[in-house]
Amino acid sequence: MRVRLSFGLLVAVILAACGGGDSDDTTTTTRPASTTLPPTTAATSTTTTLGAGLPDIENLARATVQVLQLDSRTGSLELGCFSGSGSIIDSDGLVLTNAHVLELDDRCPYDTIGIAVLERSDQPPDLMYLADLLVIDSQLDLAVVQIAADVEGNPVETEFPFLRLGDSDLVGLGDQLQVLGYPGIGGDTITLTRGAVSGFTEQRDIEGRAWIKTDAGITGGNSGGAALSTTGQLIGVPSIVSSGANADVADCRVIQDTNGDGFLDSDDTCLPVGGFINGIRPINLARPLIDEAAIASPIPIIATTPTTGIISTLDASFGPISFSTGVTETDEPTDQVTFVPSGAAERICAFWDYEGMVDGVGVDALWYLNQEFVEAASYIDSEWAGGRAGNWWVCFISNEGPLDDGIYELILNVRGDRAADEAIVVGGDTTLQTFELVNDSPETICFVFLSFSEAQAWGHDELGETEVIAPGASRAFEIPNGIYDFQAFDCNGDLLVEEFFINATEGFVFTYAG
Repeated sequence: MRVRLSFGLLVAVILAACGGGDSDDTTTTTRPASTTLPPTTAATSTTTTLGAGLPDIENLARATVQVLQLDSRTGSLELGCFSGSGSIIDSDGLVLTNAHVLELDDRCPYDTIGIAVLERSDQPPDLMYLADLLVIDSQLDLAVVQIAADVEGNPVETEFPFLRLGDSDLVGLGDQLQVLGYPGIGGDTITLTRGAVSGFTEQRDIEGRAWIKTDAGITGGNSGGAALSTTGQLIGVPSIVSSGANADVADCRVIQDTNGDGFLDSDDTCLPVGGFINGIRPINLARPLIDEAAIASPIPIIATTPTTGIISTLDASFGPISFSTGVTETDEPTDQVTFVPSGAAERICAFWDYEGMVDGVGVDALWYLNQEFVEAASYIDSEWAGGRAGNWWVCFISNEGPLDDGIYELILNVRGDRAADEAIVVGGDTTLQTFELVNDSPETICFVFLSFSEAQAWGHDELGETEVIAPGASRAFEIPNGIYDFQAFDCNGDLLVEEFFINATEGFVFTYAG
């Protein structure tokens, strides 16, 4: 008998900080009047590049900075909990970075932004400047700051080296790119990695390309840094690190139930993940924020008193997953499909309702094709930003024509706990058939699970929240033809029957006699 993953109820989850803290204090783009630092007018010219001909990596590195949270309330600048990377994007010292690098967390407050710059590539960067926060957008996970003073508070008149903005819409599958930043795993020195573009993904409420996927090897601390084309143009901001920000190990993740106990947890063997960065935010999405920063007033950063022992309890539930071959401009499915014919679609999108979520919680959306993990289509430990309740979607996108035939499966985890899972078949001689369950027993059947035998999880309860199959009654389920595994439970959650490899290619009647 095979051990299959079961759909489990979500248990309490402790909300942990990842990179930068999540706070409602900095999610607005309204502009208060001033900060304690002298404001500096930001020019947004993007016509000057560093060096001549092919880019000089040393010069590109000098335009890549470390962004630090600092606390000045003791009278000196104390390092806070979080840091990241950033890119200088004009000669006046405008810096593009990630929002999560700067968001407030009352467990680790800060009130000042520090900018450390490169003097020698074999040494950590030097803290030289203080910066104003001008624009922050938590949905895009992008922020723009302005270098405004040296560490003594004196105005800065330096002309900074900067990176030229590229056009992320011109980036193609397989294009080579290079990433600069200050990952913790690199010993706090500037680190250069290279890789290829492995795909593109979409995100709800963001038009066009939401992410550039890459296999470039990077870890926490690179968030907010520079993703560069081979000609040295800034084409994106590394924003999703597969292991979470500031982690020490990034190429081994618990993504499969290796011990067969039905749970993804520390008891499972972590499996290699080919790329360290899951997503690079395209630079074209940052352009409106950069334009806004040119006329913005600085946003004050107000440090809060730290609270000890904060525990955010998550009481979340995800509804059943349904599938579509596309998404409308209003975030609705373009159709409702139970299977997809061969060659009929270049994407498959999963939709679900949810409630009880908390922004900032780590969420995995793991896609599998014929039980093989597809990293390029998946999100690992992404920070939730959808609010407490609503509906959401993610898509598996083929970048090379129609989807390959096979069983596509999505597993959704919240802080490592299973929230929902479902599978759909693409291709083959698929038609809809009837699976009829006859209850010829004295027991009431309250839960029914039907899953493709080639899938690794059971999916949703076919009876939903209220329906039951009473003694002597029957229920017909319309399913794509294929080979299925089947479970039925009573209303106490006790297993009544379990069968594997049922041939439902031409319809099937299963009688449960107790």
